[in-house]
Amino acid sequence: MSEIPVAAIDVGTSNVKLAVYDESLSIKDLTVVKAPLKVSSLSIRHDPDRLRIVLGSMLVKASRLGAKFVGVSVYRGSVASWRRGGLVRGDIVLWADYLAHHKAYTMLPLRAKVLEKLPIIGNLLGPTSPLPLLLYKSQAAGAERAWTIDALVAEWLVGRYAGEPVNAGLLGVLDPIMGFMVGFHRLSGFKGEEPAIVLHDEVLGEKDGVHIGPVIADQQSSFLASRCLIDDCVKVDMGSGFFATASFPGPGALLMSGVVPLIALKTRDSHLACIESMAPGVGIFLEEASRLLGGFSALKNLNLEICLRFRPPPSIPYVPAPRENPYLPSNIPSAAIGRGREVVACSIVAGASLALAYHIYRAGRTSDSTLVRAFGGASRLNIILEIASALTGYTIEAYPNVEAASRGAAILALHASGYMSLREALRIRLPEPLAVFKGGKPSLRLLQAWEDLVRGRFSVLSELLEEYWEIVGSIM
Repeated sequence: MSEIPVAAIDVGTSNVKLAVYDESLSIKDLTVVKAPLKVSSLSIRHDPDRLRIVLGSMLVKASRLGAKFVGVSVYRGSVASWRRGGLVRGDIVLWADYLAHHKAYTMLPLRAKVLEKLPIIGNLLGPTSPLPLLLYKSQAAGAERAWTIDALVAEWLVGRYAGEPVNAGLLGVLDPIMGFMVGFHRLSGFKGEEPAIVLHDEVLGEKDGVHIGPVIADQQSSFLASRCLIDDCVKVDMGSGFFATASFPGPGALLMSGVVPLIALKTRDSHLACIESMAPGVGIFLEEASRLLGGFSALKNLNLEICLRFRPPPSIPYVPAPRENPYLPSNIPSAAIGRGREVVACSIVAGASLALAYHIYRAGRTSDSTLVRAFGGASRLNIILEIASALTGYTIEAYPNVEAASRGAAILALHASGYMSLREALRIRLPEPLAVFKGGKPSLRLLQAWEDLVRGRFSVLSELLEEYWEIVGSIM
């Protein structure tokens, strides 16, 4: 491998990264560029022209550093419309853009509104899913192509209109559990040109001597890097959102509320599924809140004794988007704001740790394993991980030094290039975790109270506060 350097480009919501690896799959060069975000209230988009320039420059740098294979990971469920050649009309609408999703959902064609009532598969036409947005974008005047941006990135990098399987499952093209073609997007009213679906063991193409691909959705890429497919654990990615992912436990998971079945990996010889529980926007909330508090250290070094003295109510750090209330905004309780910065920080930590614990439990409740591996920028906040571990009873390993989405894409690039078998690729070892937290007895009643609170049932607040701060006090 020392003679065949491998790299990965990770297109994220907040940052775009290029990681170049050595023979032990340790990063020898990391480039991080702020993604061209355009944020306004509940509208979150990317500037496509600037994003294309960033990706082009990263590919040039990977080649200059000697990389022969470049895997690509891309955030999911974000839709664009463009002309052949990659000229985008308007902005890229991100998965967290609730205004665009709401508009598309209200304009569903009649056939889609009927299909939405179907059990399980009808969820693909829900108000926060990418399929309604795809149907809306595909009707845009002058748009020759409309799809999730994995296909746009492929066209930019190698001139090929090609999508990847995870996003195809989210759009109803493929069945996420069995992997066969469904065509639900066509039944729902999509009439545009479709990309070829390129599997996770296929190289997209070649440019300037560099083999590019496979492309894979970012959360599934980090799931592969976590080894949770073979070690039976829950992967948590704490980036722009909190994503808890576990192997698909069986058909009963289709009836579980709050988890989504997804394709984890699809190759020519295998199809693996997973389930996921997602808290959108938590990382964005934490980043903005920490900026107002003077930096991440305000959360990372929080004195829990101050929190226990005031016991503020938890913030709601994301837009949960249940069907009955799709746009409940993030908020910090006024009771916390009126008591100073440290108490505000206590409220933020309480909300983030409850959100993390809740989604870990939802993803992991069908598994016998109680092991969690946490990645992403917010996994540096040991205080949140420690409290979440105490709330769930799960052991949480923290890997803030591992670029999981990039690592997973690099692993797939090694496999697709023929350098190693899939079995070898999936068993590449992780470095040692930087921190490990071992929880006690879980509080399922508290997690249910959190769900009720998020859904606007504020009568549970006093009960939640009493038990939450009692548990926090026990870990000091």
